[in-house]
Amino acid sequence: MKGQKRPQKPQPPKPEPKRKSLSHRSTKQKIRDIERIMARKSDITPEEKASLERRIQAIKEQQTERVQEKRTKKFKKRYQGIMFVEQKKIKRRLKKYQQLLSEIRASKSTAKSGSKPAEPTMSESDCTAEIQKFENYLFYIQNYPAGQKYISVFPSENMTPEEIEERRQIQLSLIEKMKQEHRDGKAEEEQQREREYKEFKKDDDFFA
Repeated sequence: MKGQKRPQKPQPPKPEPKRKSLSHRSTKQKIRDIERIMARKSDITPEEKASLERRIQAIKEQQTERVQEKRTKKFKKRYQGIMFVEQKKIKRRLKKYQQLLSEIRASKSTAKSGSKPAEPTMSESDCTAEIQKFENYLFYIQNYPAGQKYISVFPSENMTPEEIEERRQIQLSLIEKMKQEHRDGKAEEEQQREREYKEFKKDDDFFA
């Protein structure tokens, strides 16, 4: 009928405003509560104060760990695609130079036998250097610091001088880490062999 208003369609509920993380608010609240206890308690002993301060420090450390874990997940999701692509590219190049190194060494063996080998496209030392370079690149990607913005192993035209230098510094630190792990691994192997030898001497009647 004319003059009657049509029933209005129900409107969807308005989205609630974003709230701060409950864990973040509760962390601040916990710290404030402990600080109030310390401020109000006039007869607090040094031991009690030290204990409450340790609790505050532990709460702060837990919060830092949560923030870092969240940051790590965020960067992993953002950069895992490009890291995967670069890793595949590096492995292809690594395989190419490893194959080339085998051919270079095979041609040397052929030359020693008196046959005329095919002329290698590059020297053995250059090929070995390329293999080392791409092994370092692979290590760089596989051990890139978690929770940091990923800087591509291959410089691009859009990279700033600061990013290129930061990438170089991370590469150098990771390469040094790789060398140290290699040294530690060799030392551990030697120590293990020494322990096994001592056990062998202890159990063997020949050394008694």
